[in-house]
Amino acid sequence: MASLKLREPRICGLGCGAGWLTGILHTPGPTTGVELSENAVKRAAGQYPTAKFLRVDGALREPERGEFDVMVSQEVIERIENKRLHLEVIHLCLRHGEQPLVATPNPEVLNAIPVRDRRAIREVGPVELPRTSKEPIAALQTCGFQAAAGVSLITGCGRTGLERFFNSHKWSSLLDVLRRGSVWQRVFRRTEFGMYPTAIDWER
Repeated sequence: MASLKLREPRICGLGCGAGWLTGILHTPGPTTGVELSENAVKRAAGQYPTAKFLRVDGALREPERGEFDVMVSQEVIERIENKRLHLEVIHLCLRHGEQPLVATPNPEVLNAIPVRDRRAIREVGPVELPRTSKEPIAALQTCGFQAAAGVSLITGCGRTGLERFFNSHKWSSLLDVLRRGSVWQRVFRRTEFGMYPTAIDWER
């Protein structure tokens, strides 16, 4: 979002849940959280009064075309059956030239977490998890986003196999000491080892 260099961007968290991310996103610009659960909207509005929250089915909402500069869908697309409709709403809501961000859990990293801890992470079972970041990228492209790219986000989750190496806090801390942490982060973002393979339309 910082790289977009937008002044007070209008931001939407589509499927915002408890609203914690919407509360953070409100920092750079006015943010609206959209959520189906009435209880979640009431709690979020009380806890994050600086943001706006709407109780509405995001897939059925008829938004104003170009209503937002940034659309964020975090841990939503894997929980709904009509993924294309979800992405079409995002495409409609965005101003021409601005940014979608779709993040969904990485099943390989989840499987590299002990079952006991994995249950604590997963709140609701998904309808369908993507197998790689290429799947949400391809889905974005079918909905009119022409230059979608994948970024791997959030380290420190996988605990077995290669996921353990790429997610090692000790390894990343050592590289920070050696002043190579920023280089490692750039490498990590291009891997499939983060908790969230995230699809972004870089060139919009």
